[in-house]
Amino acid sequence: MPIMIHVYNELKIVIKDTLKAIDLSYNNNKIALEDYDEMTSAIENINSYFLSMYGKYTDFDEEVKYMVKSFYDPKVEERGIEKGKIEIASEMIKEGEPMERIKKYTKLDENKILELMKRIESEKVQ
Repeated sequence: MPIMIHVYNELKIVIKDTLKAIDLSYNNNKIALEDYDEMTSAIENINSYFLSMYGKYTDFDEEVKYMVKSFYDPKVEERGIEKGKIEIASEMIKEGEPMERIKKYTKLDENKILELMKRIESEKVQ
């Protein structure tokens, strides 16, 4: 069993390093949040497969879930905040608020606001 302990410990290091790399890529805008979600899910699936094939060692699966959750949860929160900003900006656009005011209150960049304006305008036409 000592060999398996070593294998599990090595796998934990690889998983943690992989999660850090995924997080860094997301923070550097190299991947989208949807890709981030899929990658972290893949890590959990690989972990589950490994455990089902080679047996369970102590709380290894819980440790991996905790590692994934510790990286994933801030992104979920960030996505929720971004969605809230977009909803507020959309309402402000519908109310005819000026660009500067929308930028001030939502902290969205001008390109994102322009994109929302186009989307809202196209919805009116339909």
